[in-house]
Amino acid sequence: MELSDVPECLKNKIADYPMELLEVRDYPDTERFRTDIRQVFEFLKYATDKKKLAEYVQANKSAFSDLNEQAYDMISCMSKSGELKEIKKKYQDKKGGKVNMCKAITDMIAEGRREGELLFARLTQILLKDGQVEILSRAADDEGYRQKLYKQYGIEK
Repeated sequence: MELSDVPECLKNKIADYPMELLEVRDYPDTERFRTDIRQVFEFLKYATDKKKLAEYVQANKSAFSDLNEQAYDMISCMSKSGELKEIKKKYQDKKGGKVNMCKAITDMIAEGRREGELLFARLTQILLKDGQVEILSRAADDEGYRQKLYKQYGIEK
């Protein structure tokens, strides 16, 4: 560490040792891990793609059906998933210490679908009331356009 511009009285208060940083979302060799950290790294790798995440969790069902509570907490914190934090108690075993993340993810996906259906149903009602069948047809086929319409009509979760 370059300390030439630091006042002498502060130099001895600054630790100068190497720091290793690891980008967990891009770590290529997760198969080396034999603990829950493997599931944490892999979960975070797919966290932005719900389809791939669901496929990964399903393919590793045994690991995620009985996930260590600390690993679950780490995943919910690092993925910034308020939903996972909220539903933890529902899927935690009675003794504590383990969480069934498979069921939690399945419920999150189902809830997301329900919310999406409700949003589109509301948009459909508005557009049909206004006689905007062509716009509704385009919205059904074009997600970007549909999102624009949600904003335009003030339709939110």
